[in-house]
Amino acid sequence: LGSPSEPAHPDLVKPFQERIGSLMYLCTSSRPDVVYPVHLLCRCLARPTPALIEETDHILAYLSRHRSVGLTYAQDARRLRGFSDASWETRNSTSGWVTMCNSAALTWGSRKQAAISLSSCEAEIVALSEATKDMVYLRRIVDGIAPCSIVDPAELHTHNIGARDTPYKTIRL
Repeated sequence: LGSPSEPAHPDLVKPFQERIGSLMYLCTSSRPDVVYPVHLLCRCLARPTPALIEETDHILAYLSRHRSVGLTYAQDARRLRGFSDASWETRNSTSGWVTMCNSAALTWGSRKQAAISLSSCEAEIVALSEATKDMVYLRRIVDGIAPCSIVDPAELHTHNIGARDTPYKTIRL
């Protein structure tokens, strides 16, 4: 066989990269629901396998079946809302968050936490912190473009009761 740096299936490299490129465009423009699986597939861009091609086909089939899912805008009460969550399944927990305005997702993200959390509550608080950073940033941008366009305080939601009931639960942005 070839060296470890050479792909086992060189004929699959270009088609795989083309599919992932198309999926990445969708992830950044209108389909945040497929960000995580596409991110995982991006780790294998140089060495695709038939199984990875099949995984991209599953994502493309999902997108075809769910064409109506995506970013939509609605006349809302001009308020900034955020949602955060954390997964405490691995050594370094994963934070996930989305910030919305007028019922549309403006920013979203997911990343491994830098520190090791000792409880699910602590992992959720770290995720809330990441979401808060995005909300403060977006509020400043919107205030710079159209002052006083967001009149209500921003809301940040989590499903973790422990994180929700911490003494620092009332923060007005």
